[in-house]
Amino acid sequence: VAAYKKYQPRIAAGINYWKSDLPKQVASKDYAAITAALSVSIDPKDKKQKRKVYGPLVALFSPMELWASSFSRGAQRTEETLAMLSALDDFKAATVLLEEAGATQVKDSGLLGIFGAKKEPSGAERERNARQGLEAGTKALNAYIDVLNTQLKSINEDPVPRV
Repeated sequence: VAAYKKYQPRIAAGINYWKSDLPKQVASKDYAAITAALSVSIDPKDKKQKRKVYGPLVALFSPMELWASSFSRGAQRTEETLAMLSALDDFKAATVLLEEAGATQVKDSGLLGIFGAKKEPSGAERERNARQGLEAGTKALNAYIDVLNTQLKSINEDPVPRV
């Protein structure tokens, strides 16, 4: 119950971003906004330049991992925790596609790519990566949420809506 109160608001905010803002950004090809959602930067208000500001999608990783781990007791991980962490890994892989959509340089897949050459992605490549990332991330989030809701039901908490 403590984990629910601690992590649910943070995860809900990220899921809301995924459901409402991200599809609009993908549809309008707003790659700068997608990149910002996946960024980690230094808080400009922090004079010591130590506090980090996380984009709404990157901010999902930690609470999702911690919430998944909260269903295990001790060093032994439950099947539910493993399933949730697997879905989180899939979600992270989907965000890599989104990062590639926003990248101005990507690894060349041709002969020069062997030597680490980079190229500017085409509009079609960026759009494909963004759409695939959105689709794969939605599937991964729903897998995570399905396992999570099974656990929440057992402790009489409200379910998290699917994406």
